[in-house]
Formats: sequence, structure tokens, C-alpha cells
Amino acid sequence: LPPVASQPSVFTQLPAPPDEDEDEGIRYVDNLRVVGGLLGTPLKASGEFVGTPEATWFRQRSSLSGRGEDRFVPLGAAQGLEYLPTADDVGAVLRLECVGPYGGKPVAVETSPIALDPPTHAELEAFLRKGQAEFHAFTPQQEARIVLVTRKNIKVRSKSSRMGGGASTLYKQGYQRPVTAVVDEHSPQEMALQLGALKFELLMETPRMRDLAVLCIRMFAGPNCPTHEQLGAELDLAESEDMSARSQPDGSERPTEASSSARGAAPPAGAGGAELGGVHWSDEEEEGEGEEEFKPAMEVKIRAIEDVVVADTTTLKKFSLGLAPPKAA
Repeated sequence: LPPVASQPSVFTQLPAPPDEDEDEGIRYVDNLRVVGGLLGTPLKASGEFVGTPEATWFRQRSSLSGRGEDRFVPLGAAQGLEYLPTADDVGAVLRLECVGPYGGKPVAVETSPIALDPPTHAELEAFLRKGQAEFHAFTPQQEARIVLVTRKNIKVRSKSSRMGGGASTLYKQGYQRPVTAVVDEHSPQEMALQLGALKFELLMETPRMRDLAVLCIRMFAGPNCPTHEQLGAELDLAESEDMSARSQPDGSERPTEASSSARGAAPPAGAGGAELGGVHWSDEEEEGEGEEEFKPAMEVKIRAIEDVVVADTTTLKKFSLGLAPPKAA
């Protein structure tokens, strides 16, 4: 589980390099500090400014190369001296850089890893003990959806609005295939859930419920579950190595006998209705998960032509005499 904290923290300006500290002149940004550090609590920056500074927020993320390198990635939608952390920021260090209105060297503040507040942390622990969590959402077309997250898999279900109708599973996938859940940085309640080759755009009831759903999905998926970003990086690396292996000394490429699909490899996910490995397209649910079973109100069967019975006049007359007379108007 991510770190937890009960109170916001105060983060102060990073010291300038020695050569910059000796410069004389006007400091357009000085004594910069940021208060916050909790999910759901805005990070607010203040300081001594000459004019209006230009503020840029960054998130620290580990390199996919596996070498332990870290880099700061700018948050495109985060501008100004205030920023509201999302589920994507939990466990990551954020950085604020401010530059004076006339340019100059940026002044920076770095936070500690963004933590959860105690209620959110307790709710995630409850999901973990129970072994499952259920979240209600809507599609951009306002169709009701249920996201069921369990220890074994994740399911997207459709809630029927018909009388007597239950919830049917639209898609079900285990954690051996790529699972990616991200927040929409331009909308506080929207998230995208990508399972295999399918992507579900979902609108949650509140920003907190959106962040809770994303964190829960990542928690159940675990660190060994591949994401689409990691899968893309691995494919790029494999393609680069393949190109290097096929390169001739003069820079040309060796001809290949056939592509991977022609050699009998499995087709890519989502191609032409092919079966997806590890994915079940079914409405059948496992027992013990507390899900509704769809029960049709009526069942319609079509007879074979050889089973059709043609009634004669006598049979039709007897049948009509057995019907109740129509009520008077």
C-alpha cells in the first residue's frame, strides 16, 4: 500500500548551486515553499515574488530501463501555484519550478512522496481483506457500468435497466495480461481502464472515487502485472535489438524469411475476432463473488420446420371455444 500521513507537510526551497548563489541582482523568486503532500489536498505554493512567476509542476517517475534512474516529467495540465494531486501522483515525488517574469534560473521545491489520508488508506485495506471491490461508473454515452476488481481478475459489467434484469459481464481479464488504469488530467472524475486491446472510458461519481478506483486496480494487479507502457517499451527494445541483429556491416538489413505471424505466432490482441490469451468472453461468473445472476423474464425457442404442427379446422374450433369471451366495453 502507498504511504499514509494525517497532516500536510511544508516543503522549502532547494538550495541553489554555489556558482548561482554568488550572483548579485534582483531575485524575482525567493523563499519558495509548498504546503501539502496528501491525496485530495491541494499543494499550495507561496514565496517572495517580483511580478508574477511562471510555475511548472513535475512528477518523478522511475525509468523503464530498470537501472534505477529517475526523471521528472512535466504535468501538462498543472499550471500556477496550486495543484491537486491525483492517484497518478501517489507514491511519487512532485517538483515545482518557478521562473521570474523576466526569465532567469528556475527556483525549485520538491515534495516527499505523495501520501494517502487515513480514511482512504483504511478503505484500501478493507478492499484487500475482503478480496474484492466494486465501483459504479458511467460511459461518455451515460451507460451504467460496474468495475469489479478481485484477486483473480478484473471485470467490466453492464447494469441492465430492464425490469428483472441483472448485471452482465462485458469483459473479464486476469492479471497476466497488461492492465493500465490512469486518470484524466483534464477532468477530475474521468479515468481510462485499458484491458488487453480494449479501452474503457469511465466517469466516476466523485474525484475521490475515481482516485480510489485507480489505486485499487493497481493494488490488486500488483507490481508483476504488466502495463501497456511497459509492454510498449519492451516491444520497442525488442524491435531495436532485432534491427541490430539483422544489420549488415555495410548498414543494410538481412532479408527475413517471414513475419512472426506468418511463422505461426499468435495474432495481435484484438485482431479480427481472434481469441485473446488469458481473456474470457463470458457472462458466467464464479461463485462467491457476490455478483447478480441474469435471469431472463421469458425464453423463446424456434422449432425446426419438421416439428411444426399444422392444426386442422376442428382443432382450431375447439381451441377458440375454450377461450374466455371478451369483456364488454
